[in-house]
Amino acid sequence: MRPAARIALALALSASPWTLSFSAPRESAPSMEEDAAALIGDARLEASFGRAAVGTWIMAASMLPGQWRSVPAVLCAIASLQVLRNAASRDRLSGGTFRMLCLGLLAGFSAMLFNSGCQVMELTLRSQGVFNVRSAIRVAATIFASVSGLGAAYRALEDHGLPKFKTEIRAAKGRRWLLTLVAAGCAFTAVQQLVIGGVLLFYSRYKAVGALRCFVISACAHVCQTAAVAGPKRLSSETYGLLNAAVALDAVVRLSLWVGTEIGVAALPAAPALVTLLSAGVGLLIGKLYTPEK
Repeated sequence: MRPAARIALALALSASPWTLSFSAPRESAPSMEEDAAALIGDARLEASFGRAAVGTWIMAASMLPGQWRSVPAVLCAIASLQVLRNAASRDRLSGGTFRMLCLGLLAGFSAMLFNSGCQVMELTLRSQGVFNVRSAIRVAATIFASVSGLGAAYRALEDHGLPKFKTEIRAAKGRRWLLTLVAAGCAFTAVQQLVIGGVLLFYSRYKAVGALRCFVISACAHVCQTAAVAGPKRLSSETYGLLNAAVALDAVVRLSLWVGTEIGVAALPAAPALVTLLSAGVGLLIGKLYTPEK
């Protein structure tokens, strides 16, 4: 076939409707309706995380003064909710840190909601018309916080997918030896809280605190581990500063249980809390002292 005939045939085929029908579809840009729907969804998630934080604050207040040692575990949940609320306002929930926190809250609030339902049945059957006001407020606040936080965490994970678990503890930037020690301490804290929280959840009457330790605090420690691996710039963000501060406060309260104990075998249970305090405290300090390179 002559070159002129080939060109004519190519032009005819390019204009043919059959050729057009088999062409690959072009990716269209998000429409205004899709953008508006995404903004509305993020606003709803932000409001849901905020309601869950309010309910968790009430739950923490109802524990005072008798169960004050359990309050820092609840404060870790409040810190996670505040971080997720800020992330929803900035459309950042797709990040791995926020998805990990959502997964921890999803598991923790699910266990707390189930336990609160059992407590409602117990109060109803044993009260005989007389209710303990403090217990009733605590159960109601737990249910309110669990429903709000559970729904928001589930929707966020449904939209953005499950997170990946990272086991790396070797730092890549900054003072690598120090950041590696911080990451190793955070990894130890995550595993230790997962085990201790599971024991409390299944084999004690402190099931709500056990759920928070097993799922929420372990998730906080895990994301602080990944931040230490990433370097001081990551630790300097408000997200990891708040999470490290909450985990360190919980460690201080745990250490207070062993004040006055003689150094020896009897003081060994305080060692995990000391590791947690050092890793979270040093991570917080590194983030505060970080200055961007010019």
